[in-house]
Amino acid sequence: MKPDEEVEITTELDAIDSAVITPKDHLSITPKKKRHIVRNIFIVLFLLAALGAGGYIYYLLTKPLEPGEAAPAPVKIAPMSATSLTGQIKLKMTGKIKLMTPSADGAPVATFHAPAYKPDGYDFSVLPTKDTGFQTTGTSDKAKTDLDQIESTLVSHQLEKTVLDAGSPYASYVASYESATIICILSDQKPALADGVYGTTLGCADKSAYTSNAATLKPYFTVYAAESGNNNVQILMNQPDTKDSKTPGYRITTIAIGSSRYGAFGPSVSMFYQTPDKVIHFFKSTQNEIACTDYSTPDLKKAYLGEPCFDSTNPNATVKP
Repeated sequence: MKPDEEVEITTELDAIDSAVITPKDHLSITPKKKRHIVRNIFIVLFLLAALGAGGYIYYLLTKPLEPGEAAPAPVKIAPMSATSLTGQIKLKMTGKIKLMTPSADGAPVATFHAPAYKPDGYDFSVLPTKDTGFQTTGTSDKAKTDLDQIESTLVSHQLEKTVLDAGSPYASYVASYESATIICILSDQKPALADGVYGTTLGCADKSAYTSNAATLKPYFTVYAAESGNNNVQILMNQPDTKDSKTPGYRITTIAIGSSRYGAFGPSVSMFYQTPDKVIHFFKSTQNEIACTDYSTPDLKKAYLGEPCFDSTNPNATVKP
């Protein structure tokens, strides 16, 4: 080496300091692999903790009870009410919802009807003390959409479907739906209503709403079945209309009796009377005024004293003692 020749000495550290580090070089360094390892360890620990908790719960549920230890109380889930169910369905309708329409005298009249139902322990059907429902009206397409939506919702809530009438272009489709706590009836309107729209009607009630009516009507049904010979389980009995007789100790009652298949009543009514010994008697079923001569026994004459009766010779005839 010549005396005046400069020599440049570099160290390994100097080389590192002088190196150009690009963003790509910076992002590819090894700490990323360490983060993956930490994350994987965390996932494994979480899964182990979940499995351990599940195993402990399973152990608590399946382990035998210690002597004197009481079994845990079962969790009770309140069943949905008929009002809640119809409220949910109503929100999904595409047609116009109709709840009530005024009658001729201005009093509200329901546009739906609740289904008839035979409570456990009874041999006849009744209507409920409280019901709920609605009618939706619209074009044929909307009516079909609403009908399908109602049916799918009822079935999804585990109400068992029974088709009462399959329907046709000129006859309504009718089906009933029943669960352990709710009963409903669904029908469509065929042909179209007077204003050219189609209607779909849903009526529902809680089964508990039928029992008080059934208890009230049971004495009348017992007498009716024994004395009329009509003890068909398809009988539907409406609420009794009772009043005191003009003869002290006697009472008279009329009850509409129809078919429980559709929850409908015909024009006739069944007549009952109660004697002073509190015994209920069945008189007859009729849709016409009864001839005066039909009140042929002392009890009938006393029970219906002063009530109108038919006499071709006297338009103002009443039952006489």
